Amino acid sequence: MRVASIDIGTNTCLLLVADVTPDGALSVVYQEDRYTRLGQGVDGSKNLHPDAIERVMTALTAYKRQADTHGAEAVVIGATSASRDAANRHLLVDRARDELGLDYRVIAGEEEARLSFLGALSAFPALERAVVLDIGGGSTELITGRRTNDGIEIEHRVSLDVGAVRLTERCFATIPPSAYEVVTARRIVTDGLAAVPLDGRLPLLGASGTTRALAKLVYPANPWQDVPATDVHAWSERLLTLAPDEVLALNPAIMHGRSDVFAAGVLILDLVCANGGFDAYRPSPRGLRYGLALDWARRHA
Repeated sequence: MRVASIDIGTNTCLLLVADVTPDGALSVVYQEDRYTRLGQGVDGSKNLHPDAIERVMTALTAYKRQADTHGAEAVVIGATSASRDAANRHLLVDRARDELGLDYRVIAGEEEARLSFLGALSAFPALERAVVLDIGGGSTELITGRRTNDGIEIEHRVSLDVGAVRLTERCFATIPPSAYEVVTARRIVTDGLAAVPLDGRLPLLGASGTTRALAKLVYPANPWQDVPATDVHAWSERLLTLAPDEVLALNPAIMHGRSDVFAAGVLILDLVCANGGFDAYRPSPRGLRYGLALDWARRHA
């Protein structure tokens, strides 16, 4: 089965075209990332900005063309935090259906967590149990689960109403932020994590652009290795002192589209490691869009 899956997040719009089987095998045919910042101003206004809607529609038009070109049998969409929180999300839902024939599906936070776990764990066939962390633009998913003969079993999942874009817009009036703004941001994240059961003895998989980007800064030659929590903390402290152009200069290819919100994302990662007792995290090359494709294959076997 060949399927195109699209993860429409608060900051990014991600496409995957892959051949998938019901038993969980996945082969990538084509993938593409775009920074559409759908969450522009959503935390304050609770509405999608017209410019953000146009950026996403441009991406969806291009992605539909790629899906057709590569012979995808279906296009499945998973829209997350910004779409969940926007009162006018119907504008995107209606336009995607009427102009492109696409089902713009807004998924709940718990469903996002399950699919992120499914996608992230699929990159590590030897792992039986893990904690998956998905730091999005508007929300952060934390999922503990295990592999089973029938697929996966979720033991605990939570979706926190805080992500890199939302934390930046809510707390940082300037970038770099003031010391008071950093304290406020830390308190918001720490309060959100207080009721989350985390087991630092388990592997922590980072299934988001933030975790992959940081790994590439720490280990440019081999970013797919465990990143120590001490390095996460050191980078968090450093990033909170930099302006967006200084963050971009660290690695323009990696930081394009995220330089103004990257410090907030790494701050969330740092606090997850500290509060959960994790010594390190392991970046996963797979995330929500992979989970969407695998889940579709299982449901349509």
